[in-house]
Amino acid sequence: MIEINDIKNDGAERAVLGAMLLDKYVIDQNLDRLNSKMFSNPKNQKVFDSIMSLYSDGYDVDAVSVKNKLTGGPNDGDISSYVSQLMDSIGSATSADFYIDRIEHCYLKREAAVLLNRAESEIGGIELNDIEAWLIKQQDLFSSVGQKKRAKEVDMSKLLDSAYKSIIDAKLGKVTGYDWPLEEVTKATRGIVPGKTYAIGGLKKSGKTRWLANTFFNLAQSGVDVMLFSLEMTKETIIEWLIAWYCEIDTKELGTTYIQPMDMALVEEKAQVVEEVCR
Repeated sequence: MIEINDIKNDGAERAVLGAMLLDKYVIDQNLDRLNSKMFSNPKNQKVFDSIMSLYSDGYDVDAVSVKNKLTGGPNDGDISSYVSQLMDSIGSATSADFYIDRIEHCYLKREAAVLLNRAESEIGGIELNDIEAWLIKQQDLFSSVGQKKRAKEVDMSKLLDSAYKSIIDAKLGKVTGYDWPLEEVTKATRGIVPGKTYAIGGLKKSGKTRWLANTFFNLAQSGVDVMLFSLEMTKETIIEWLIAWYCEIDTKELGTTYIQPMDMALVEEKAQVVEEVCR
């Protein structure tokens, strides 16, 4: 089991809170980027909620106003002292983005750990490293400079549950897409998944085109809508190429005397199949 409470960055949390107490600009720029759940320390959650409450009500936000906001409980002295200590952990407005990135990353890891702990009872456990790379890739959803995606705009439970299911499926070898021509490739990639892009590479004459034709036919004959296009061939040339591939002859032999009458009958029969597939 992964100990969720160990996944934290208290220093980053304190630095961000200190910066918010010092500079209203930090709050303005990150208003929708953070929420209290993203802070692992309960004290930091309380301070953050107080800051946002004062801000939304139009009051000045500083150490004094936050202390006053937090008074009235049995541990007033502790929390008041804690707010004062935050001023010693102040991060500048320019460094706030860096520390918020760290907070977001830890939050993602904690949420992922919940799912991974659930996986332990299902398939004997999987390592946190399995999702580490995925988490890093998700950072642009929350803090990319250009798009300014905010955590509030993303359904975290759906996002992480999707990652969890993907990892579980990969571990179990579950195929979630359409079949490739080779079973080994289908298992390795979990099939052709709609919405994903696949690049097929290889040496010249290594069979890339035949692989594409085979894939196209398998999908089309299974009732899947497929669009086949080329930047080099016309529609007529593509049809000729498909007929030649399906008949296992060279395209140069089509329409010539190289094909015997009996073989031509087979070509015509298979050409009808190609026509049906391409409709």
